[in-house]
Amino acid sequence: MTLAGGSRRHGGRRRAWAVPGLVALGGVAIALLAASPSLALDVEGVLPTSIGLPEANVVVRPVAGAAPYAGLDSFGDPTTNLRLVYDTGASGVVVFEGPAQALSLPVAQFSGSDVLFEDVGVGGSTTFEVSDPLHLSLGNFTQDPPAPYSSDADYPRESPGLRLQLGPPGSANPFLADFTLLGIAGMPAMTGRVSLIDPKRAEVSLAELTLETTIHTYVYDPLVPPEEGPGILAPDLRVELFLQSFDRFTETTPAGAIGPTLSANPFIGPDPLAALNGVLPLPTSPPGITVTRSASQATGSFLLDTGSQISSISSAMALTLGVRYWQPGDPGYDPGSPATLVNDADGSLVPGQFTVAISGIGGVTTIAGFELDEMLVRTLEGDPMDDDDPAHLRFPGAPVFVQDIELMDPVTLDVFVFDGILGTNYLFGSGDLSALSGFPVPFRPGPFEWLVLDFASATPSLGVIVAREPLPLGLPGVVALALGAAGVAGIRARKAAVARSRAGRARGIEASARD
Repeated sequence: MTLAGGSRRHGGRRRAWAVPGLVALGGVAIALLAASPSLALDVEGVLPTSIGLPEANVVVRPVAGAAPYAGLDSFGDPTTNLRLVYDTGASGVVVFEGPAQALSLPVAQFSGSDVLFEDVGVGGSTTFEVSDPLHLSLGNFTQDPPAPYSSDADYPRESPGLRLQLGPPGSANPFLADFTLLGIAGMPAMTGRVSLIDPKRAEVSLAELTLETTIHTYVYDPLVPPEEGPGILAPDLRVELFLQSFDRFTETTPAGAIGPTLSANPFIGPDPLAALNGVLPLPTSPPGITVTRSASQATGSFLLDTGSQISSISSAMALTLGVRYWQPGDPGYDPGSPATLVNDADGSLVPGQFTVAISGIGGVTTIAGFELDEMLVRTLEGDPMDDDDPAHLRFPGAPVFVQDIELMDPVTLDVFVFDGILGTNYLFGSGDLSALSGFPVPFRPGPFEWLVLDFASATPSLGVIVAREPLPLGLPGVVALALGAAGVAGIRARKAAVARSRAGRARGIEASARD
């Protein structure tokens, strides 16, 4: 699992990524769910960063029925299984350069040149190689991945003929197959399927951390009986999603070459490209997310992004709420601290703000956030004309970062700016990385037992099953594991622990067989 926000752009948009490290999230759990007859269901105490990301296990084959591609990771261990972030915010399927090279995934050719793909942003573009059509076999993520591959039965979801994004070039960093996130399973892996995500298993103390305390992800074909896991559950509440393609903001070269397989991304709100495409009158359905600060309010279409551990709003939406970034002429302006939010009326500092470092085309940038008075997410079960219907979801004291995520059409030069991103800190347990100067890091358990991503129904939706049990106060701590800051020594230690665990399991099996 990973921990905070950086920015990379994959599959037609800028991606949010985590600053790696080993961090214990502990402290006091906050009261979470409070329903009343006159107010929407309140989900209190959300913190700026989620504890992790959902994942899936994947193997790649030349064609159906063929042996999967295999190779060696950076430590010389065999690898076939790929741990991929299960990411609704990605338009394609990405295998990072290191594992793509280790598995010798074939790069597509056109007119004697490698096929390249770019998702185009105002600040520049990110380039990927494109694979030949490949067969993707996807499995659930419920424990340590198969080592490195066991049986086809572990990968029941089949996606034939996918063209993957490989790279970006120059990113072939050392990787350990058992622990490192090796790419992104975006919308082409989810379309036509129902996915169940259980974030609760990751809410454990440091002492309870095992290979199985991950965010469990189950992926189902509605026409096939479930092989394992809970099956397709009926959610308590559903948020309608609008699917929109961002193909127009990408470019494939050489001219005439076929780019990667891309699918539309889910938004909470009406068509986000309607205004840019000249659609009048502007659509108002499905309902967007409404954010409130003091007497100001704004509603927009937010990307539902299970690959982002932070949530954000655009600078235009923030300005509607009376908030903007510090600039010359403001009282006490410090050019050395540009990531500072002020009240637009008088340039005074916004209280209680927080920051996070993200990496993008121009290097590492720090962005700032603040707390909204509330964020309202309307559900299909709630009355669309009554924002106080208890079936809607209301998040008081909602933390958001201010960030402009901009895409540009390479032909028309039209620019699109996301209204906002709804990340996993509103769906999973969450922490406050701005508190890393001291421990324990504040942590708040997640409000939902299960998430149900339904991309198989005529009306796509995000479903939630609300936590049934009262959440404990003073949760002893939650950990999020990521590679990088822990260093090679930590990697090797965890690798040795896995080897010991597997050896122990093997000895137990042998002993049982003798008995």
